Amino acid sequence: MLEKWIKTTFEDAASSISDHVMLNGMSPKGKTAHYMNGKSFGRTIAELVYASIEKPQSSSSAIRTLDAFSIDAAIGKSKFPETVKKLLHTFVSKTHAQKKLDDATNEAMHFEEQIEHWFDSIMERLTGHYKRKTVLYTFIFATITTVALNVDSLQLASYLYNNPDARQKLANASYNAAQDTSYVNKVTAIQQKASVLIKDSAAGDTVKKVAQSLNQVVAEMKVQKANMDKTIATMSMNIPIGWPDKEYALATKNCSSCWFILKKTGGLLMTILAICLGAPFWFDVLGKVANLRSSLKPADKEEKKTK
Repeated sequence: MLEKWIKTTFEDAASSISDHVMLNGMSPKGKTAHYMNGKSFGRTIAELVYASIEKPQSSSSAIRTLDAFSIDAAIGKSKFPETVKKLLHTFVSKTHAQKKLDDATNEAMHFEEQIEHWFDSIMERLTGHYKRKTVLYTFIFATITTVALNVDSLQLASYLYNNPDARQKLANASYNAAQDTSYVNKVTAIQQKASVLIKDSAAGDTVKKVAQSLNQVVAEMKVQKANMDKTIATMSMNIPIGWPDKEYALATKNCSSCWFILKKTGGLLMTILAICLGAPFWFDVLGKVANLRSSLKPADKEEKKTK
């Protein structure tokens, strides 16, 4: 989307921007980088404008004069489209007005800052457009996943409401998952050991010790992985998802499939909309529930003691 905007806005000058040393990075020639900094973009556009400023013939002062008048004249000689030139002329006019208000204003810097602000505002709009597209793709993915796995929110709620034991096991598994930081700790340990290995790779004994420590960490991670698999198995046993659907068979037998289809559609749609909220939202909710439960534990213990 960034590349499309640059090509649409700057037309023939787009390649000069994409291939500029301040923006291209490791991108192939003619391809736009995945991310651009507003300050670097402003500086790049300004540099392309400054390239049209003629240097003085005198060898003693062969430095371009970067004031509002010289920049305005250079914009007309640049390869930018007329719409971009008009916008840049507007920026120069603002710079000239600012110079009159404050004589200490650096005209070139003020000009570049305006380009930077323009770029940032455009990126905000592109971000909004990008988010709208991701919502569509997320909805399609959520629909396919939900229907394929038969994740019916209404059926899940009904099942857990009528099965206290399954509800308790699922709640415990969710709580333990939210509190478990074992994997994070193990990864941190690996990073620390690896840094030691890099700093002292010449010492043979140190390398062996580090290798042994890493092997221990890997073994501990396998234990944690087994615990996670156990949790997943527990949740799978207590969550009614997947096909074939027993309720569907019963509805077909009792010739009440119309009500079942309406209920099933509502349940699947609720799941789809829940998935569209995104993982960060649900992780945040799960974390808050876990924190709430932790904060209530001391009070529960005090009540038991008083009883």
